[in-house]
Amino acid sequence: MKYTVGDHVRAVKTDYAGLEGMIVAVWSTYHLRYEVEFYNAVGGNTICFTEGELELNYPELPEEPEAVEHPSHYTSHPSGIECKEIVGHFPFFIGSAIKYLWRAGLKTADPTQDLEKAMKNVEFELGRLEASK
Repeated sequence: MKYTVGDHVRAVKTDYAGLEGMIVAVWSTYHLRYEVEFYNAVGGNTICFTEGELELNYPELPEEPEAVEHPSHYTSHPSGIECKEIVGHFPFFIGSAIKYLWRAGLKTADPTQDLEKAMKNVEFELGRLEASK
């Protein structure tokens, strides 16, 4: 069998050509073995197809807004300064503490975890300073 449950497909060579949906069942003993539920179908209608009447179709995912290079929780400061421009001037644990304080409440609705991580990084820096005496 070419397709499996969960595959995103597009109908081809049928009256339904161009419609897109997902395989919801595979019937190994039935000629029209692939049951497809179409996106935006009224009432969740499904239609069965042969292998030759479908093609794989993975819908394009929306682009992530600079999730790696310039994530919004590090670039949304009113000053326009990006977090990395500041934290790079500090020792690692202090920079990490600043990073967590900077994004507290921006990445998630609850800032608690970021504030706790900031405090933990301050503790790490204190431990590093104590060990170096």
